[in-house]
Amino acid sequence: MNIFVLSNLGTPSAATDEAVGEYLKEFLYDPAVIPLPAVLRYPLVHWLIVPRRKKISAGKYREIWTEGGSPLLVWSRALRDEVAKHRKEPVLLGMRYGEPSLDSALKEAKKLGATKITFVPLYPQFAEATSGSSAGYFLERAREEGFEGKVKVFGAFPNADFFAKPLAEKIRASLRPESHLLLSYHGLPVKALDGRHCHSNDTCCERSLAENISCYRAHCLATSLEVARLLGLPKDKWTMSFQSRFGREKWIGPHTEDFLKSLPASGKTDLVLAAPSFVADCLETLEELGIQGRKSFTEAGGQRFELVPCLNDDADFARGLAEAIGTA
Repeated sequence: MNIFVLSNLGTPSAATDEAVGEYLKEFLYDPAVIPLPAVLRYPLVHWLIVPRRKKISAGKYREIWTEGGSPLLVWSRALRDEVAKHRKEPVLLGMRYGEPSLDSALKEAKKLGATKITFVPLYPQFAEATSGSSAGYFLERAREEGFEGKVKVFGAFPNADFFAKPLAEKIRASLRPESHLLLSYHGLPVKALDGRHCHSNDTCCERSLAENISCYRAHCLATSLEVARLLGLPKDKWTMSFQSRFGREKWIGPHTEDFLKSLPASGKTDLVLAAPSFVADCLETLEELGIQGRKSFTEAGGQRFELVPCLNDDADFARGLAEAIGTA
């Protein structure tokens, strides 16, 4: 039996300092997130970063927390249920960090008699810190648990029809003739980029995805170009940017925060903002963009700020995803 395991990043179990601290320790201690030797990573995460960030992050989580819990978990479960409507086989959910864990999904798959597991990272654009870390961990745990069947990893889908078309339609519903579209992706340190032509020139990300098969920024550009094409937007009506930078390293740009503060001065006061690197609404979309981003834009003179919801449990997206993973 082929069993599908959908995987997202994860979330704290509660919007408390303690729960957020435990989640941050698990997340940040992953060497794919902070690529340092363990002897350096442990004190950095446990003694420096987490004690400083857990209270601030918990406050942000409380801004968006729902009766059902974390929005990321609520929407990931809803997407799993929607995808399951279109599959005869079981569809499970496992988070890379936090609960429900990938370990629990693996054990459930084995209990159900899986002979094959199709592992589906819910990240449209490939990055080693997200898709790579999740798939690597799951494959390692499957070996350690003695799973004798086959594990197939479903690849990234930056410009796939089942993703780009419903995303474009959600964006279209918010666009006006005077709107400017900002497509904001989660950022990465520059050194984390992994493409054959990385940093060779200013247009290396415009090469085909076959040449940039594992380059995150190239995948983001592919998504942006396809969405703009579907919407019929000329180059001067949309911008691609990157959010969530922290630390002293150089991160890929341009930066979302900088654009939000500068767009009104250039006459772009009607803004539609979408976050195509997330399929489920979460802290980075609802708080970072929806609350902090809105504030930055309006304080700079922006008049209209429209945050497009993520695809979440969109019926067309779920149906298309279910079909795609079934043929993987």
